[in-house]
Amino acid sequence: MALTLHTISSVKTGSTVINQILSSGFSPNLAKLLLTGSGLVSPGFVGIPGASPEISFSTNAIKAALNAFVTSADPMDGVAIAASNFEFYLQKIANTGTRATGSNHIKATALAGLVYPVSLEIPHMGAATLNYRGVFTSSDGSTSPIAFAGSQALDAGVLVAAEAYVLGGISLNGTTLDGVSNVSVDFGNQVIVDGGSGLPYPTHVAIIAQRPSISISTKDLDDFVSWGLLGQAQSETDSIITLTALENAGTLDGANQITLSIDAGLMTYDGFSGSDGDRVAASVTITPTFDGSNKVIAFGGLS
Repeated sequence: MALTLHTISSVKTGSTVINQILSSGFSPNLAKLLLTGSGLVSPGFVGIPGASPEISFSTNAIKAALNAFVTSADPMDGVAIAASNFEFYLQKIANTGTRATGSNHIKATALAGLVYPVSLEIPHMGAATLNYRGVFTSSDGSTSPIAFAGSQALDAGVLVAAEAYVLGGISLNGTTLDGVSNVSVDFGNQVIVDGGSGLPYPTHVAIIAQRPSISISTKDLDDFVSWGLLGQAQSETDSIITLTALENAGTLDGANQITLSIDAGLMTYDGFSGSDGDRVAASVTITPTFDGSNKVIAFGGLS
């Protein structure tokens, strides 16, 4: 049998194809039992009572992903998979060529589950990247949560890269934070996956808690001097992290921006360090909280 090789392709939710997938990885998360006993050296029994399949993927199609994986206008909550409306593809690599055409690829279709954001990385002068996790569940605990099929055509929505967002300005309590080299947003989604009754696949997945945290790398220590060791409470003026679009074959598009706004919480300097002949660098952590009405992190500039 001839060797066939594949590479990653797109991810699709409902009718929306998410392109610019940078990496993806699937795991069946097998529960494996290996049994021995009676003082024997080697096991004599192995079996798999079940599996909890999932996918992880990253993309720099920031606006497309935030608009697609959203519940009630909140991208932090991700989106439910229902009625087999989530797919991802592996495209075949042509031997002595580039990519195979036609119906020569692999398609995976998820029955149900949840896709939610894990983190957002925004480097200075680099493309921002969103990282997602998808957890797949069964309708009855016995039906496989995901189906793979060969000899498939790629979705017609697979297109070339069409968007990029880079780090824009950072405002903390209304004051600009300068010298920022990177922003990391951990959405803090704590997810439970459950099943039972001797069934091989999970039937329930949900976000049980959200504990977001934002880490900012900066060379600006002026705020540290004014805040002191114990940090600064979020004031009535929202703190805002801005992502600015980059025009294709052009430069920054200040009219096309995505913002993350924090209404309540605490900001602290976690420390700073430096060496002879170099600049001192610091890390600022924002711990957002819920004020009873506004979203913990409010997204602006979408759709």
